[in-house]
Amino acid sequence: MFKTAIGLALTLVLTLAATPALAKAASARAAAAAVAVPDQPWYPKGYRDLRIAAAETVRIFPRDPQAVLNDFGDRVDQGYKTYDVIDCSLGYDLPNATDDRQGWQELLALDVARMRGELRGLGYRPEIYDRPLLDHERASLAHFAVVKPRPAQTVSDDASSPPAADAAITEDEDAYYDSFWGLDTLAKTMEARRKRLQPRKPRLVADGGCGGGEAEFTVALSPPTGRLWLINAFAFKVCERKVRDPWDHVACGWNDYASGDKTIASGRYMYEARWPGGAVRRGAKVLDETEDGAAIVIRRD
Repeated sequence: MFKTAIGLALTLVLTLAATPALAKAASARAAAAAVAVPDQPWYPKGYRDLRIAAAETVRIFPRDPQAVLNDFGDRVDQGYKTYDVIDCSLGYDLPNATDDRQGWQELLALDVARMRGELRGLGYRPEIYDRPLLDHERASLAHFAVVKPRPAQTVSDDASSPPAADAAITEDEDAYYDSFWGLDTLAKTMEARRKRLQPRKPRLVADGGCGGGEAEFTVALSPPTGRLWLINAFAFKVCERKVRDPWDHVACGWNDYASGDKTIASGRYMYEARWPGGAVRRGAKVLDETEDGAAIVIRRD
């Protein structure tokens, strides 16, 4: 399941260089992200690393501000704005998971990081979202622990599909979000608090739907003698917490492309391009899923 495209441009949003100063700054940001995600006694093994990686991913790739708040019906004044807790755009570019359970945890980590960061940025009081988000996270993780994952499958084909093994969960989108994630309950809980504490803030709802799929991109290197490596930005951040050098293409599972190759890698990606003679370009790109047939252009100079 995927959310309707929000029209992000295919742009270079970050350029990185292998310098000690930038490496030190990256280390400081990682430390700050870890502090911002306190460990919880009910976190399963490895989940806090996912949450820290998710917080960094959301920081680097914030949603388009125009997509964060939605108009309600035909009304476009501030009093009829809403914040929808459902957003599928982060799930576009999730990497292959070891099993369904890991995939569910990745989606949860990204969802919680996104909501926590955006609600804070929009000026909602912590009393509105802090405890409800923790309760939602804890209940979801407990659910994941008892639901039997589908055998020999990953979430890569349909990153947001619920496990068919649980009779209470169906393939229906609404049932997935309402019963599996509990986002409807989460939204209602936060909305009740908002009405009491900040009645003039936009309403909090679970009203979104997801649909669509990946777009196809053509790799265009200039000059074309180079090679391009891509890795999902969240996977990069997860690997950053596991290995010394996340730019190690083998250790972190980067995908390798030549100029002219095609890929359906839509979403948020870190990239590295190399040319004969030693030229290297590194950075991050948002690949807009609406731009079917567009080129991923990386220039040496």
